[in-house]
Amino acid sequence: MVTTRSVHHLRSIGERVRAPLRAELPSPHLELEWRRLGTVDAGHLAALVKEADEAEGAVLEAPASVLIDLVERDDDGPFDTLGGFDRAGVLRAYAGVLLWPAGDVPTVVFYGAVDPAWNGRGLGRALLAWQEGRARQLLSGVPGSGPARLSAFVEEAAAERRRLYVAGGFSPKTTFVRMRRDLNAPIPAPEFPADLEILPALSLPEAAVREAHVAAAHHTWGVGPLTPDLWHRVWERYRPEWSFAVVDPSEGAQVVVGYALCMPHTETMAPTVRTEGSISRLGVVPDHRARGIGRALACHVLRAFADSGVRFATILAEPDVEHSGFALWDDLGFASTTRAMVYGLNL
Repeated sequence: MVTTRSVHHLRSIGERVRAPLRAELPSPHLELEWRRLGTVDAGHLAALVKEADEAEGAVLEAPASVLIDLVERDDDGPFDTLGGFDRAGVLRAYAGVLLWPAGDVPTVVFYGAVDPAWNGRGLGRALLAWQEGRARQLLSGVPGSGPARLSAFVEEAAAERRRLYVAGGFSPKTTFVRMRRDLNAPIPAPEFPADLEILPALSLPEAAVREAHVAAAHHTWGVGPLTPDLWHRVWERYRPEWSFAVVDPSEGAQVVVGYALCMPHTETMAPTVRTEGSISRLGVVPDHRARGIGRALACHVLRAFADSGVRFATILAEPDVEHSGFALWDDLGFASTTRAMVYGLNL
């Protein structure tokens, strides 16, 4: 005999997400014309995201950068966007959804922003409704019968956006903390394992570094490792002089066991604009953990930042997640500055 519970568990994702035939567009009474964003809109989208973030007091690296990149390249992959334009053709609001199949759980990541001058008109609620419908459509084609989810990265300062997601049935799932270190403070010089070697990461095949990242990355509500295509897009942004990989020569020169990938971050909320060194990804594969590789690699990066004249280093860490490195950054003198939450909805 098959129980009701077991039948539900065996239902496919496509059956369970209840995708609508159409994702409803926001109502005409909102006084905007709606269409999918294209290459010509990429610059306007970046400007809108920046303006909305500054109005909310957001200072973290813009999570919308991946979506902006997809729009700029006019990619036709598993994502969709909706832009609202006023009568003068100015982009006043947008929403985006990106199916992120990597990791253990297929996830649709939500992006969105409204021109601060157009807040209070119901645009956020209308866009969230479109996002959910479109996200369910994207998930309907994913094979399997396991869990699926919707996810949105929201800074703590963005109170209105957080309330919007809570009203839509989302709840906070994990917290990210942005940490900063003054590079004028002494940088430790920990001993590095003699059987390993540090090389410039971008001198190695990007697939080899990604393979190490897939092995090292934890899977949380912050989504799992990047797909090869998205990895390649981000790979082009890393600074060669700041990014390093650890290899084990005994396993082959291209077998990566640790990595640190870094890019510049422009801090715009300070009294004066400044460029900081941002550690975007740092990890060690499980078989080589507890050998001091992560600490040595982190200090190597900090010295590279300092040698290039950068005053501050930053990192985004998950304090409640194992192997996120939060304890390491705290020990190396990083201090927490701002927080963000990932809001999620299980389907």
